[in-house]
Amino acid sequence: MSNRNVRVLRRQFNEQRNAIFYGKMENKRLSQRIIQHEERIEYLETQRELEKGNAKKNMNERNEALQKLEKTFHKNLEVVKSQKTLEIQLALANQTINHLRNEINAQSDVYKEGVGFLRRKAA
Repeated sequence: MSNRNVRVLRRQFNEQRNAIFYGKMENKRLSQRIIQHEERIEYLETQRELEKGNAKKNMNERNEALQKLEKTFHKNLEVVKSQKTLEIQLALANQTINHLRNEINAQSDVYKEGVGFLRRKAA
């Protein structure tokens, strides 16, 4: 094999190795982002549960303290709005996680193709 062919093969090998390394690093980065988003979802779910508990407690206190229906109605609206906001944030976080999972799967496919290419070249 000529020196030129060896250099070409070495360059191709290095490019593939770099692509595999980049794929692994990208998978690691995306995995970290998924973990962060999952932690955010857990936090939002906890906050929602706390707000539900607080809403019930506040509702009982208001029913005892307030005699006018209008004041109670406005307090309930605030709770519903904050709960809807948390549900929207949770939906967005879930959407982001699904997007990140798709990116990881795509990077995994690139990694598998690179490994397969190297194995075919080695054989």
